[in-house]
Amino acid sequence: MRGGLSRDGLHFSTDLVFLGLNPINGWFKNVSLEPLAPASLIMESFILGDWNAVQNRPMLNVLGINLVVTRMGDEPLPGGLGIVERYPVRPPGRGEFLIFANPDAWPLAVLMEADAHAARLPVRQGCRHTAALCAEYEALHQKRLPDTVTLVVEPGRYVARLPPANRERLLFLSVLYRPDWQAVSPSGPLQTHAVAGAFLSVSIPAGVGEVTLQYTPRVFRALTWLSNLTFIGLVGICCLLWRRQPQSATEDSPHERR
Repeated sequence: MRGGLSRDGLHFSTDLVFLGLNPINGWFKNVSLEPLAPASLIMESFILGDWNAVQNRPMLNVLGINLVVTRMGDEPLPGGLGIVERYPVRPPGRGEFLIFANPDAWPLAVLMEADAHAARLPVRQGCRHTAALCAEYEALHQKRLPDTVTLVVEPGRYVARLPPANRERLLFLSVLYRPDWQAVSPSGPLQTHAVAGAFLSVSIPAGVGEVTLQYTPRVFRALTWLSNLTFIGLVGICCLLWRRQPQSATEDSPHERR
């Protein structure tokens, strides 16, 4: 996309963020996204566009990928996706960008069968790596439950409300899994899992209708404890100094009277 849509204010694929989109491939990729696709550099890299992945409709649906951008003539048009917009490529004569919509894309959070997190996803034939964007998602696609999840999205925090059931289920979010995600319900902590080695899920016991997920990195927790201990220590030192001050004044008072 570099230079092709500059007149529209899009100089890199990451500029799509300013339009409210969440692009999968872009220069913002680093080692934290290694579960999605291998990095070509350590600190900063990108995820290459893979036509094999674009043709993987179950993956597009499960991960909530609702738009696909490609250039006319690069590859055969993806089946089952409808063209919603066209952009001419500059300089003139180099074709146009096509924007496809995927009407079957899942929402950010859905409910699945309780054992969905343990499903083994084979690598898609002809794909270039073995990470999550090259997996076959048909096994997960079949485990979705019809119940609707209402999701409140906040920075580093999700609150999911779902209809209670008399059996265990799995709450799946197309959010990158990290061990620092913590899930709780009104009745106590819940167990999180990595789906396809990359995405966040939570085991929902029977009867639970609300789940809160909070991302709190371990470094942040350690620094919070350190700052709290430092504050308590300073308060303790101030209290000791304050208690000693009246005693010194009392000892000096007889000399002052003389």
